[in-house]
Amino acid sequence: NGNDSMIIKNTNGVFYPSSLQFYGRGGVIDWSRTGLNPEEVYAEIPIFQITLKSPSVEVENAVYHNARYFSTPLIGKLEDKAVTTVVTFEKATYPRFTSYNKFITIRELYENIDYFGGIYVRGNAFIGKGSEQFLAQIHFKREGEVVVNTKSISFLLRDNTIESALCNTIVYIGEDSIYHSANHLRYNAPKKELWLIRGDDGSERMPFFDSYHKLDIYSEALFWNLNEESIEFKYLPGGGGVKTVVFESTDYFEQNRIDKIRAFNRTNPMHTLYEYYRINRVRKASLKDIADYFRYSESDIRSFLFQLVEYGFVDYNMLTDEITYQRKLGNYLLSEIGKKDYDILRFISSVPAQTSNASLSLLNFDLTINGIDLIVISDTQIVNVFPLDKKITMQKNRDFMFHGKVEAGLFDFWASNCKFTYENFKMDFAVIDSIVLYVEDKKEAPNYMGEYPLRRVRSYIEDISGTLYIDQQNNKSSRLNFPRYPYFESKSPG
Repeated sequence: NGNDSMIIKNTNGVFYPSSLQFYGRGGVIDWSRTGLNPEEVYAEIPIFQITLKSPSVEVENAVYHNARYFSTPLIGKLEDKAVTTVVTFEKATYPRFTSYNKFITIRELYENIDYFGGIYVRGNAFIGKGSEQFLAQIHFKREGEVVVNTKSISFLLRDNTIESALCNTIVYIGEDSIYHSANHLRYNAPKKELWLIRGDDGSERMPFFDSYHKLDIYSEALFWNLNEESIEFKYLPGGGGVKTVVFESTDYFEQNRIDKIRAFNRTNPMHTLYEYYRINRVRKASLKDIADYFRYSESDIRSFLFQLVEYGFVDYNMLTDEITYQRKLGNYLLSEIGKKDYDILRFISSVPAQTSNASLSLLNFDLTINGIDLIVISDTQIVNVFPLDKKITMQKNRDFMFHGKVEAGLFDFWASNCKFTYENFKMDFAVIDSIVLYVEDKKEAPNYMGEYPLRRVRSYIEDISGTLYIDQQNNKSSRLNFPRYPYFESKSPG
C-alpha cells in the first residue's frame, strides 16, 4: 500500500493468480523500515506463504542476524506485515522476531551490564523477553561483582537506555540487600544512572526492604549513579513543594493497620492467611491456592493481598502471581495479643523538591536521613529525639548517630555525638552540653488525667557524659511496666 511495504529479498517460488497465493523458498527480510542497517540486521527465512490481498508472513525456523549483539545468529519465529497506517522509523512495529532460545547471554550489553533471557524484536524495539517460568535478567556490575540483579518478563533495550514497567530487583549491600518485587526500572547507559521507581498500583506500593538497616523504605524512587559511591532515596525530578519519605522499622507495630485490614470481617483475614502458610508448611504460594483456601475469587483475594503488600506483610510477585510469607505478618499477629515485643520507630523525612531524602554510603553503609523534625522512641516512656539540622546517620540494625535534643521523662538533654543502640534500647551521650530537669507543680490543680503541670528547675547540669536507658531491651513497646525506666547513668562528673 502507499503507507508501508513488505520486502523479501533473494527469494524464488511459485505464484498462483487464481488464489493470489505465493509460495516462496528462501529469502531475506531486513529491518531497513526501522532505520537499521540492512547489512547488519536481517533474517534469513526458509519456505513461506503469502496471500497478496493482505500481505503478511509468519515463518518458523528463521535465522536472525544482529551484528551489534550476537556473533552467531539466532533461530526463531519471524513475522512481517505491511500495515495501512503511515510508518516512520520510530513507529514501525514490523518485522518481528521471537527467539526459541530463552537462555541467551549477552555479555557487556552496555558497559558492565550482562543480559540473560530470550529475545523479542518488534520493529525498532529490541526487547529482552522472559516468561513466568523463566524471567529475563539483567546484572549490573562494579569491579566485576554483581551489585544489582533485576528480573522481568520484558526489558526494552534501546541504544542508550533500558526500561521495564515491572521488575523484581535486588540491590546488594555487602551480605545484605535492598529489595523490591514490583518496581519500574530506567537506566541511562552513557550517564550510568539507574532509577528504581515505586508505583501506585498493586504490589508497586510495597516499600523497599532494607535488610542491613532493617528498615522498610517508603520512597518514590531509589537512584544510583553507578560511577558514585552513594545511593539516593528521593522523588523523581519535577514538581515542587515538600517531598516526604518514611523509613520504618521492620518491627514497627500499629493496631490501626490490623483494624483497617480486618474492617467488617468476623475474623481477621490476616490470621486466616497466616494459618494457610502454617498448616501447609510453605513460605510461598500461588494466587490460586490462596484464593481456593479463602473460598474467594482471585480478583477479591488479589485486592486483599495488595493491602498486605503495602505494609510489608507479604511479598506479591506480580510477574509470577506468587505470594511469599514475610516474618512481619506473624509478628504483627503476635504483637496484637501481647506475645511479642515491637517498636514504634518511624523516621519521617520531609525535604524540598529536588533534594534527596536520604543518602546511602557504599563505603561504610551509613544511611544519612535528612529532614527529620522528631523521632518518637517510646511514647510510654516519653522519649523523643529532635535532631540538630534535622539529620541522623542510620547504621546497621536501626542504630543511629545524631546531635540535638532528647526528651526523656522529666529530663531534657542537649548533647553531641549521641548514639542510639537499638538492641540494648539505650542512648550513649559522648558530650552533654546541658541537662534540664522538670518537676511536678502540685500547687496547681491536676488535669483530667490527674497529671500536675511541669515546672522547669532553674539550675541545670553541664558538661558531662553518660547513658540513657529507655526500657528493658526486650520491652521496646513498654507493654510491661518497669517503673525504673527511663533512667540516666552519668559516666563523668559535671
